[in-house]
This record gives sequence, structure tokens and C-alpha cells, in this order.
Amino acid sequence: MKTQKGILTLSGIIIIVAVAIIAFGGIFAYQYLTPEPSNNQQNSVACTMEAKICPDGSSVGRTGPNCEFTACPAVVDQTADWKIYSNTNGYTLKYPSNLILSAPSNPNYVEIKSLSTAEKPFFAYIEVKGNTNDLTVQDYANRVITGGAASNKNIVVEDITVGGITGKKVTKDNPPSDANPENPNYVAENTLNDSIIYLIKDNKLYVFEIYNKDGLVIYDSKIANQIISTFKFTK
Repeated sequence: MKTQKGILTLSGIIIIVAVAIIAFGGIFAYQYLTPEPSNNQQNSVACTMEAKICPDGSSVGRTGPNCEFTACPAVVDQTADWKIYSNTNGYTLKYPSNLILSAPSNPNYVEIKSLSTAEKPFFAYIEVKGNTNDLTVQDYANRVITGGAASNKNIVVEDITVGGITGKKVTKDNPPSDANPENPNYVAENTLNDSIIYLIKDNKLYVFEIYNKDGLVIYDSKIANQIISTFKFTK
């Protein structure tokens, strides 16, 4: 009987040891034989959550096996072939070849307008004058808001940065001609009438205005904004 008990005990020990070896081997195999997750898998959260803003204002995220940022789209300079104008008041700007820049002997007033006399041509001007009363750009904006024609126009005033200087942009538009859509004179959308930018640098006031001169000029804000984006101070 003792011999049988000894055999049973030894068998039990052998079984326990065998189970332990199998379990240890399984853990070893899982740890060392299972492939590590790729960088893309490790950084899946970062790839999903992170983004960067491109020069054109769009955003891109992280992709690829190394979780790198997607390349930003190429920026196309739509003003690359524009003409360059330099003014003695210390600024330069560019304008499209289908417009003409009229700079008389007095460089304080420059016009940018259409070459042709076609209906509703583009018209804008840049004027430079002394800020003798030490007014702020908000003061000049307030003059537009309280002007005689302000009562029948919608006026919006906002900050704008041009040539590294923060100024004020005042946009005026004509409200709908009639509130009743059934009226034949009804105008569904506001008609842009005027946009003025005020900048002050070295106590000089720089004014850029685009407007419907005598009601015959088309308000082309895209062209105006592109011209303004090229404005740079040179001194």
C-alpha cells in the first residue's frame, strides 16, 4: 500500500510540474512570439486626434506607417503675375494686369480701376494723409457709423491686419429695397455698397476704399481682398 501511495504521490507531482511547464511555455510563447503592434497601431489615437493648419487654412492629420502628418496642399500664388507698385509714402502692393493704377504727381491718392469703360467697372483708391488730431482707427470708423448716409445702410465694423498693422474695416451695404417679397421691387439680398479700411502708422492715416462709384461700379471683394493681401510697408 505504501508503495502504491508513493507512486500516486509521485504521479501527482509529475502532473503538477508538467502543467506548470505547459503554462509557463504558453506565457513565454505569447510574450515573445506575438508581433509588436506597428507604429501606426501604437499611435492610432494620436493619428486620429492631432491635426495641423496648412498655409492655405486647411488642416491635415497624421497618417502612414510612421504616423507622420499628411503633406499640406501646394499653395498657389494667384498674384504671382500681378504688377508691383511702390509708393513714396512707404508701401508697396500688387494689382492685376487687367486693372490700371493711376498715380498722379501727388502720391497721397492712388486709384485702381478697370482699363475699360464697361458697365460696372472695378474702382478703388488708396489715400494717405496726416493724422493731425491723433485719432484712432475706431474714431475714423465711428465717423462712418454716424455719417449722414448711415441711417439707411447696414454697417459692420471689424478688425483687420494689413501689412502687419491692425486697423478697422468698415463695410456698408444697402438693405433690401422692400420687406415684402411680393413687391416687384423686392431685393432678396443686401447690395454691397462700400468697404473702407483704416490703418495708422507713424501718425499717418492709410485709407483703402472700394465702392460703387455713382452706382456704376461692381463690388468685387475678392479682387479687393487679394490686392490688400499684397500690401506691405517698406519703412
